[in-house]
Amino acid sequence: AAAGTDGGVRLSLRLDLRADDLYEEDGAFAAAVVQVHSLTDPTLLADAAALWEGRAGAHFGARARVDTVLSLRRAARVWPPLGRLLERPVPDILTLDEDELNELLGMAAPR
Repeated sequence: AAAGTDGGVRLSLRLDLRADDLYEEDGAFAAAVVQVHSLTDPTLLADAAALWEGRAGAHFGARARVDTVLSLRRAARVWPPLGRLLERPVPDILTLDEDELNELLGMAAPR
């Protein structure tokens, strides 16, 4: 999502298709778990929740949270449902209904 721009992180989404068992949100068909990748070392990966809780390690740097939010803002321009993450205190999990999941796997994936 950051596409190598000014952010110090790159984002990816890990799909969890067991959302109805794990998340108590009405209409949750699946969940997209936000993952943060270091641009300086692509082998470093952490869930956004771990980054916010301080469990991701110092290797992401002091600006990792800010860079994550900036990357999410840019990504929401491409796929608007990601904008809901910006309303959360921790932008970690986006529950998806069936239409959003189909859109993500279909038209939104190449973008």
